[in-house]
Amino acid sequence: MNHAQREIEAESVSYLVCARNGITSKSETYLANYVEKNTTVEHLDLYQVMRASGQVEALLGLTAHTKYDKPPALKPASKKSRVEPIPDLFSSAPASMPAENKAADTQFANNTNPSSRFGF
Repeated sequence: MNHAQREIEAESVSYLVCARNGITSKSETYLANYVEKNTTVEHLDLYQVMRASGQVEALLGLTAHTKYDKPPALKPASKKSRVEPIPDLFSSAPASMPAENKAADTQFANNTNPSSRFGF
């Protein structure tokens, strides 16, 4: 890594740490001019920039914006459940079904239900 690449990465870290913590810096203008004269952005290792930015913020105690706080528990609107129960597909056939279909349906349910099939 040459000097120009190191300079861009270091200044990018500075810009990112400042921007994420509400600090106005002149890094943006400096970076734009430096890249234009010395190198291209393709040589920038974004992983290293993000990693170094995180380390700088951790060392300075500026990581509060990266922590996740679990929201407080929501109060239930009512005792009634909004979720519809899933119909039991292995229960007996509806009354409107012909007798031969009821027998076939019961046999199918018994053959596909693991608890009846394996004696659970």
